[in-house]
Amino acid sequence: MSIERALRFSAYTVSSVTTAREAQDLMLAQPIDVLLTDIALGVGMDGVALADWARKRHTLLPIMIISGLSPTNLPVKLRQDQMMRILAKPFGLGLMLRMIAELLHTAQSPQPILSKTG
Repeated sequence: MSIERALRFSAYTVSSVTTAREAQDLMLAQPIDVLLTDIALGVGMDGVALADWARKRHTLLPIMIISGLSPTNLPVKLRQDQMMRILAKPFGLGLMLRMIAELLHTAQSPQPILSKTG
């Protein structure tokens, strides 16, 4: 099962984009509840830069970065951010869903790419 399908199956509304620029445009156009991004996004901005951009605009936005790198190889500011989680590859979808639920639970503002439905 794909990540997007698992999220939808778990009653999340998903706004899916294919580039960091599209993610930025989406975040500027509408509020989101969680930013879920891979660290490797292809050409242009990577997931770390996208997370940093999002954090500067939404200080309490929950962010989850999926990475094949060891967390110790990621910038210290990512590892110390209380509203950010790093999900190491490979991972189970159940773990990802639990981590997203935890992020949403600990979020202190209704900052806005996922929103839980009914």
